[in-house]
Amino acid sequence: MSAEKGPSRWPEVRVLEDVAYGQRATPTRIFAILLPVYRVTIKATITDGEPYALIDRYLERAMAEADLHTPADLARFFGLDEVVTERALRFLAAIGHVTIRDEQVALTELGYRSVRDEVRYVVTRQDRRVLYFDAFGSRPLPQRYYDTRNVALLTSVALATAVGAREWPRFTTLFSRLGLRPEALAELARRADRAGFNFPDRIDDPEPLEAPECVFLPIYLVRAVEPGNRVRLFAYTQATEVAAADLDVTDLCERTAEVAAVVEAEQRDSAPASRRKLSAWLERRTGDASGLQQLDNGAWQVTLPSSIFGGNAALGLSTVGSFVPLNQDILHIWCEDVEVRRHALLERIDNYLSHRARPGRAGTEERVTRIADQLDLGTTDLPTLRRQAVEAGRTSLAAHLDTLM
Repeated sequence: MSAEKGPSRWPEVRVLEDVAYGQRATPTRIFAILLPVYRVTIKATITDGEPYALIDRYLERAMAEADLHTPADLARFFGLDEVVTERALRFLAAIGHVTIRDEQVALTELGYRSVRDEVRYVVTRQDRRVLYFDAFGSRPLPQRYYDTRNVALLTSVALATAVGAREWPRFTTLFSRLGLRPEALAELARRADRAGFNFPDRIDDPEPLEAPECVFLPIYLVRAVEPGNRVRLFAYTQATEVAAADLDVTDLCERTAEVAAVVEAEQRDSAPASRRKLSAWLERRTGDASGLQQLDNGAWQVTLPSSIFGGNAALGLSTVGSFVPLNQDILHIWCEDVEVRRHALLERIDNYLSHRARPGRAGTEERVTRIADQLDLGTTDLPTLRRQAVEAGRTSLAAHLDTLM
């Protein structure tokens, strides 16, 4: 995997904004993590379904429901010639539906499934596929992690190459001391929802072809604090279609003690180093770090004067109400000046519309609501935003908004 395909399809700032304004939690640290995953190559049989022949269907139903288990009994029950009955039973034995031993006929598991579903299942060919399980709990990963167009998992060789080339210098690689549980494959095969884990219903008798290989899923993991001081871990991966937390990996990380331990170890006693780093950044960019403060929940925030933002000033308007990630540290940028925040809203909506060929009204309204919330501007509709754009001299933005109303 190249450096261009990073741990998320979304910039870190978008990730942090989703935590703060989508998940309603205060982000305190962000981690770039390589999560270990077991890749297992299996072989299995593929079972196809087809319509029953009339005699075959009733012979199997009689075995399942009428407790008839000899060719003679079956022939008498249906008034069939015994030769015809025996020929049909030999066919059913050939496709794996029945066993014939000492004139006794019995349905196989495949035969019972066929009677139950009223479909003649036939094992047609062998299948070979890859399955993914997390390396801490042997839990299967959902289907979307198999989409190689968006999701790339690093092999050990690729990881060593990337680290050696310093393509991924910030990443913390996690390792598991646990092997893949022997029961994991059988447990997946028994799940009613297994099709959602790259294991379709018509695949049976899975067997691993080789030992599991450990690969690594790149993620952004954000430590955040909800109201009431509940600590959360929100994961962001390449597998989501929008800039929102990956709920599957979020749940996995929050339930895995090894992951939480790494995060909390980094959080403990980090305040002095974080203050030095964030103060140095503010001094370089604005010449003043006096407004830097750590909130009670551990987050860092700086309140800056209006002269710092916009035009040729130290910081762009788009940073107001947003976050600056500095490795694992996070700095929330704020300004008390309402006019600056209104201009920041205009700036960000202008950027949003300029980068979309055909922006829709609903999507734009949603974006306006979300950014206005970030900037503590209350409810702002499109007509109000258009009026503010005209007053600010942003004629192209006003014209763009006209097309949406």
